[in-house]
Amino acid sequence: FYTRDGVPAVLLLCPNARYLVLYFHSNAEDLGLCYPFGCGVRRSLEVHVLLVEYPGYGISPGECSEESLAEAAQAAYRFVREALRLTPEDIIV
Repeated sequence: FYTRDGVPAVLLLCPNARYLVLYFHSNAEDLGLCYPFGCGVRRSLEVHVLLVEYPGYGISPGECSEESLAEAAQAAYRFVREALRLTPEDIIV
């Protein structure tokens, strides 16, 4: 479930959670900066959280562009659907 350069992400699991929040951070952030927020979401809402890095940010290789962002988002969604086997109804973007 990778793009040509891979998609760094952090999966925060919550025991007995049904839903997963697929989180894409805002501009000028990276996984390190949004990790505490993701932990708070997991704890407060009792959901799984997948924090996804954008190409060209943090440890993610590649160039930041609309196309590379869409490719990373599609790869993350495929991972949630196929590897974690969650239904679209259980995914919150």
